[in-house]
Order: sequence, then C-alpha cells, then structure tokens
Amino acid sequence: MRTLHLDRFEEEINDRILERGCEYHLEGRVTPTQSTGDDCVFTVEGSDTYQVRLSIQGNDVKDYECDCPYDMGPVCKHVAASLYYLRALSRQKSAKKKNGGKKSNPYEQRILSAIEFAGYKGYIDWRSARELVETANEMLADAESAFDCGNYRQCMDIAIPVMTHMRRALDYADDSNGDIGDPIRMAFDLLMSIACSEDLDSQTRIELRKFCFDAFTNNTFGMYDWHLGMMEIASELTTCRQDADSVIQLLNILCPPAIDEDGEHHKHFLHEHAMSLILFLMKKYYSSDETRVFRNNHLEINDFRKDAIIDAIDSGILEEAKTLALEGIELDAKDKPGIVHYWQNFLLRIAVLQNDSESIIKYAELLWIDGYPFYRHEEDEIVYDYYSLLRKTVGEKKWPEHIEQFAEKLLKKSSWYSDSYANLCIKEKWWNKLMEYIAEQHDARYIKEYEKYLKADFRDRLVDLYRDCIYRKLERGVGRNVYQEICSYLRHIKKLGRKDIVQETIEDLRAKYPRRPALLDELDQI
Repeated sequence: MRTLHLDRFEEEINDRILERGCEYHLEGRVTPTQSTGDDCVFTVEGSDTYQVRLSIQGNDVKDYECDCPYDMGPVCKHVAASLYYLRALSRQKSAKKKNGGKKSNPYEQRILSAIEFAGYKGYIDWRSARELVETANEMLADAESAFDCGNYRQCMDIAIPVMTHMRRALDYADDSNGDIGDPIRMAFDLLMSIACSEDLDSQTRIELRKFCFDAFTNNTFGMYDWHLGMMEIASELTTCRQDADSVIQLLNILCPPAIDEDGEHHKHFLHEHAMSLILFLMKKYYSSDETRVFRNNHLEINDFRKDAIIDAIDSGILEEAKTLALEGIELDAKDKPGIVHYWQNFLLRIAVLQNDSESIIKYAELLWIDGYPFYRHEEDEIVYDYYSLLRKTVGEKKWPEHIEQFAEKLLKKSSWYSDSYANLCIKEKWWNKLMEYIAEQHDARYIKEYEKYLKADFRDRLVDLYRDCIYRKLERGVGRNVYQEICSYLRHIKKLGRKDIVQETIEDLRAKYPRRPALLDELDQI
C-alpha cells in the first residue's frame, strides 16, 4: 500500500474520488469516533454509514481502509473525505497554536475550505477558480455590510483572510480570466477604507497596522501592487511623527534604490513608489524645509519633480519651474519619451502665465502633433484646448497662413493612434481635405467616425469606400466576427440611403463566396 502524505495526498488519488471526498468533508459527513496511538477512526455518511481507519505517523498516512464495497481503486471517497477532515483539523490546531491558543477566525476557515475544495486536484482549474471567487465575493459582500454599519472589526476579520489566502491561491490556480485578483483588490480597498475612517478605534487601528507591517516584511503579496499597498494602508493609519518614522524606516530597508540593470524595472517602481509614500508622510509630520530638502534631493523621481514644479509655479518662481521642466525633458528624452509631453505641458502652462507667445505656439504645436488634443491640469482643473490657444495667440490676421503650414506638419505626423489632422479639418470645416484624408486610410474605422461630417456632400464617395473595405476585409480574413463587421458596413450604406447598393453587394457576395455558410447567415440578417 502506497504511503499518502497529509499535505499532498491529492497527487496519489483519482480526481473524481478527490472531488466527491472533498464534498463529503465540506458537507460535514465525517465524524471522528476514536483515536488510539497512531490509528484514527472516522464514520462517514454516504449511501450508508461507513467506517474508515487511518494509520498515521507524523504527516504520513501509512495505512488506510474503509468497510464500503468500493473495489475500483485503492482509495474510496470515504477515505478521501477522512483525509480532508484530518488535514483541516491539523491546520486548525496549528493556527490555534500560532495564535497563542485564541479561537480561530471562522471567516478564515470558510475561505480556506473553499480554496481546499477548489484545489482538490492539487491545483485550481479555471472553472473552480470562478466558483472560488463567487465564495470570496459573498464573504466580501458581508464585509462591506459590516463596514457600512461601522463594524470595522468584523470587516477586517473577513477582508484580511480573503486577501491573504486568495493571494496564495494565485500560485497554483489557472487565473487566465483574471478573476482571482478581483476579490483581493476588493479586500484591499476595504482595508484602506477602514484605515481612512475617522471613527476607527485604537485597537483595530493597531491590529490592522500590525497586519500591514507583517505582510510587507514577510513579502506576503510578492511582486503584486498590494505589497507596497500594505505600506499605503499603514501610512493612512499613522497619527504622529513616531508612527511615520516606523513606516519610513521599513520602506528604506525593504525598498532600496535599484541598480540600473536590465530586468530591474520592478525594483525601480518599488523604490519610487516607496519614496512617494515617504514624501506623503513627511508632508504630514515633518517641517516644510525638511520635506523640501528631501524632495529636491530626489528629483530623478518624476512625481518629485512634478511636485517641485507645481510648488515653484504656485510660489510665482516661474523661471525655476521652467528650468525644472527643461531638465525633466533632458533626463527622459532617451529612456522615457512618453513622459516628455508631461514636462512640455508644464512649459506651456508657464508660457501662458508669462504671456510668452513664441513658447505658447511652440509647445501647443508640439503637443498637438504628438496626439494630445487638449491638456487638463489635474490640481487646478486648467484645460488647454491647443486649437483655441493657438488661434488666440497667432491672431486672426495671421491665422489662415499659419494653420495651413501647421496642417502640413500635422498631416506628416498623423498616425494610427492620433486623429489630430482629422480633428483640425473638422474645426476648420475643411470637408474636402477630410474626405481625401479618410480615403487614403483605407480603414472603415475612419469612415464610421467621420461619416456624420461628410454624408451631406460625399454620400456616394462614402458608399464606395465602405464597399472597398468590405471586399478588402473578405480577401484577408474569415470567421463570423469578420462577417459581422462587414455587415455593419452594409448597414451604414443602407442608412446613407443606398439600399440598391446594399442589395447588389449582397448578391455579389453570395455568388463570390457560396461556401462560407457563416457569411451567408449574417447576410440573411441584414
């Protein structure tokens, strides 16, 4: 008889037997009757009542037998149910010992049982993952109700085990749908809400803070965002500089600067995120001079540079703000080109404040060419519509010549992710230019997007473009999604008033593709 290990007996037992045994265990059908030496005896309620005997040495099950009639394999579902029961009992005793003899958390037992059932094969397949997530979401719904009633203790007692154990389940689950992360995020949000509650009692505050410190120190959440999220929660729980110092000390130890090497991006992110938390705490509990010195010593961090620029602008030191933004462009131009537009936006804002027409035109055009039709400054809710800003700055007299020249530059730079040129045509009511631009794209997305501006003057041209897209798409692709897409083009042609073209096209497609039944089916629905 093969020895079974209590922590991994799933590796040795048939999947169907495991599933039924786990169900019996969770349904409470297993009852221990006696334990003598190494032998444990259980009764299991099935179609009848059966007796199971397990011979245990440490965590190894050396011998096992059941008096049921099953003879199709070495282990029956009653033995499997008893193994699940014995393992759960062992884990409860271990948890109680770890908690200093305190009563175990019933919510923790519920999520552990759900995870155990989902992973009875030794891993959690995607179907079981979805069922597990349903259980976790039910528990978190109770946690939300507790929070709404001001019962932060109960909310925390549910959220912490769900978050912790669901994170561990990720390690051996097929989470291709991304479902398991949702309850973890929900639990995190609940813990953050507790931390931000003004009426939080001191004992719950202390225990939540301890959980965050332990989870961060033990790297419970690994490379996920929730790892540093623990320190975000801990930061919200601080009430004095001493609390802040303990968080800062831990961040400095466990999130040191990363060496510039390939594959170190995650460490860079952790370090910068940690530094941002330190700045947040310093703003709350340190002097403004201490905070400013710390921030200005770490301007390589984008959020710190942003903060310094905003500080300089608000203080009216515009030349200093301009210098900081220009340095940002120089630093990020090579490795972080996507960040450059952020510093350019600051330079545009400074140019507006200084009434610097030349710089306004320069940066408004640069940003518009790069695909940013407007800029919203989050803190002050400042919105720059580059078109309006350019027109106002250039002046109506020079505008026609200026915008024609700029349009040429914009047309050369337009790309699949930017409709800047098309939007300019709309603002200037250049319908002929817009029509030519769309025709050159050979992309139905553009036709659909700008049809409403052109249908009055270019109906037949649009119909021809739709037809061209239909035949091009059918030459390159097959499948119902493709057919549904080309039928949407036919419906647009119909709305343009050319039912005759629709009918003619359908007849042609039926004749050309008689062996594409899915296409014929979709055409029948027009």
